[in-house]
Amino acid sequence: MTLTREQLLRKLEIERELTLRAQRQLLQDSFSAFVEWAWHILEPGRVLKWNWSVELICNFLQAFAFRKFHRGIINIPPRGMKSTLVSVCFPVWVWIQDQERLKAQGVAGAEFVGPWHQFLTLANDAPLALRDAVQARNLMEHEDFRDLFGRMIQIPQGQNEKSYYRNTKNGHRNSRAIQSSLTGKGGDSITIDDPHDAEKAMSDADRQNVLDAYAGKVTSRLNDQANGGILIIMQRLHENDLAGFVRAKDGDWTEDNVRGWVSLVLPMEFELDQPGKPPVNPAKRLGFADPRTRHGELLWPERFPADAVARLRSDLERTSGVYGATAQLQQTPAPSEGGILRKSWWRRWPDDQSFPLCEHVFLSWDTAFTERDLKEASFSARTAWGVFFNEQDQGYQLILLHCWADQVAYPDLRQKAQNDTRDFSPDAHLIEKKASGISLIQDLRRAGKGRKRVRLRTYSPDRDKVARAHAVTSLLSSGVVWAPSRAWADKAIDACGVFPNGAPPSADITDTVTQALLYLKNGWWIEHPDDAVDSQYVGSEHVPDEDEDNDYRSTYGGSYG
Repeated sequence: MTLTREQLLRKLEIERELTLRAQRQLLQDSFSAFVEWAWHILEPGRVLKWNWSVELICNFLQAFAFRKFHRGIINIPPRGMKSTLVSVCFPVWVWIQDQERLKAQGVAGAEFVGPWHQFLTLANDAPLALRDAVQARNLMEHEDFRDLFGRMIQIPQGQNEKSYYRNTKNGHRNSRAIQSSLTGKGGDSITIDDPHDAEKAMSDADRQNVLDAYAGKVTSRLNDQANGGILIIMQRLHENDLAGFVRAKDGDWTEDNVRGWVSLVLPMEFELDQPGKPPVNPAKRLGFADPRTRHGELLWPERFPADAVARLRSDLERTSGVYGATAQLQQTPAPSEGGILRKSWWRRWPDDQSFPLCEHVFLSWDTAFTERDLKEASFSARTAWGVFFNEQDQGYQLILLHCWADQVAYPDLRQKAQNDTRDFSPDAHLIEKKASGISLIQDLRRAGKGRKRVRLRTYSPDRDKVARAHAVTSLLSSGVVWAPSRAWADKAIDACGVFPNGAPPSADITDTVTQALLYLKNGWWIEHPDDAVDSQYVGSEHVPDEDEDNDYRSTYGGSYG
């Protein structure tokens, strides 16, 4: 049978429509397929180098879209396609979902996707947020996209604003800087892409501004608190960056904490999980597993071979230090062995031996500066120490007897100090001379009248916490500082290991440790094995004080009275 011209054209039209329908459904069903298809529009002339990490992130985002979980974090090194995936392709893919078809197929979570979905997309500054919003709009305006999805997604011609556009199904995208005003802005999903400027994240003030913006503005912007989703994708920069902050605040996802965070962590060089330590990639418990098996295996060898990673690490260490390099490449805010005060330098007291007989016991304190600190999450910390003579090494050494840190008002801090005086029977308290420390010194003096004399060593540092940490590295690394295998001891060691990049109370605990080591070093209880006796320190000059006997002048930044 010979077809007429009109019949032939109609047949071709039907075949084309069937082909488009099959292609449309494939791209709707698979976010990774959609990303591969969209690449020729987003990056014309550039070959897409696919990697298992891209596939894994796509699967993670697809699960988030259907609300398999409501809070997600993706930590990945720079240039891993994160913005293309999360901030450009993902909102568009959610919009192209055919909700009726999904419901007919019985797909769980079908009610959370479709062109009606509203997005609030945030970044550390407005130009980055607008760049990705424009890219997403350019994708939707391309003729290839219109052929497939033009009937589903239409943006009225008058919608020319880069920071905000709405489609004809009432879905919209609102793109802002995370610290900008969000009044009247909201979404069914909130995505946060690189909330911190990498060059400013080491500033406590700049980092805190982002955390305050999140806690004070972002979380209240969900249209539906029960079913809304928040997704953060970023390279780690500090233990108390936004990823660290929200995990500490809300906890990780569990069956009993479904509003906890599912964290997909992909370091540049693979790290094996260690017994007793949190998993490197917590998301693997939900099936998002890193397929690498060898320690040090690279994330994306085709794009980042070993020599390129080495150069990148070297460059980052020069500009950001070892902490910055480790955070951005390994997604951990400190090297596994620590930076300034390495974890491997602590000696572990044998579990089968009782604590040594200590000739001198003392408590080292770091107190919150004012009552106002309690509202701003400042901590007070105390470590307890004992000085003992090690017969095997033929020298005095130091052992950690306990570690405590908490957010307490001054009356509770005073009670804690009095209880510790009773429990530890210390020979001395070491307390820095600052607002609440001065009050604590005065109260302990009053409480101690008529009892066994407990010396109060007041400390006046003239260098910052980081300089004091550097000052005790030689002593800690020499193997004269011990700690038992206890949870509180691990807390102290970990706090020192991540310092100065750690979240509270890392710096507070570390300050008590450096105070203790400087006190003992300058008091001649313990010394570096290679140190020769220097007569200029013997019989240090006495500075009169009505309450104290001696003053040890520190060459490392401070004095004890």
